[in-house]
Amino acid sequence: MQENFQNPAPTGATLIHRLDPRTKLALLLTSFIMAVLPEQPAVAMLAAILVLAQVALAKAWGEVYRCRWLLLALLVFSLTVWSLLAQGPTPLFWRVSRESLAFGAATFLKFGTMMVAGLVLLATTRVEELFLGLVRLRVPYPAAFAFALALRWVPEVYQTALRVKEAQEVRGRKVADDRFVVELALLACHWLGPAVLTA
Repeated sequence: MQENFQNPAPTGATLIHRLDPRTKLALLLTSFIMAVLPEQPAVAMLAAILVLAQVALAKAWGEVYRCRWLLLALLVFSLTVWSLLAQGPTPLFWRVSRESLAFGAATFLKFGTMMVAGLVLLATTRVEELFLGLVRLRVPYPAAFAFALALRWVPEVYQTALRVKEAQEVRGRKVADDRFVVELALLACHWLGPAVLTA
C-alpha cells in the first residue's frame, strides 16, 4: 500500500527534488545541527551558506522570497531584543554593545538558516513522499501520519481563513472590526467542516 506513493520526479526537477526524502530529512537535520550546536559564528555561517546552496540547487528562491517579511521580522526582532538584553564590554550606544549586536546577528543567522532549510524541504518534497520517507525511517506510523496530515491541512486552514475574510468583506464588514466573529467562524469551519462551507 505504501509503495503506491512512488512517483518519478517531475520533468525539469532539480537534483534536490530528485533526492530520496530520507536524504532530504538528513540534510535538514544536518543543517539544524550545524546552525544550532556550535558556538563559533563561522560554523553557523557555513551552515547558512550550505543552506543557500541548497536553495540555489533546488531553484527555490521564490519560496524564500515569499517568506521575506517573516525573515525580515526575525532579523529585526533578533537584533533588537538581543542588542538590548545581552551585554558586552564594547559599548556602541545606550545599552547596545558590539558583542550584543553580534549575538543578535548570530541568533538571526541560526534561526533564519533553520527556517530556510525547512522551506527547502517543503518546497522540494511532496507530503506523500515525506510521509513515506518517515515511515521508511521507522518513525511510528501514527506519528508520521499525524505529521503528514498536519502538513496537508495547513493550506486548507489558510484557504478557509481567506474565504471567511473575503466573505466578510463582500458583506461590507471589515475583518479587523470584529475579530471574535472571524475566530468563531474559523472554529465552526474546523468543527463542522464541509457542511459549513457549502451551506
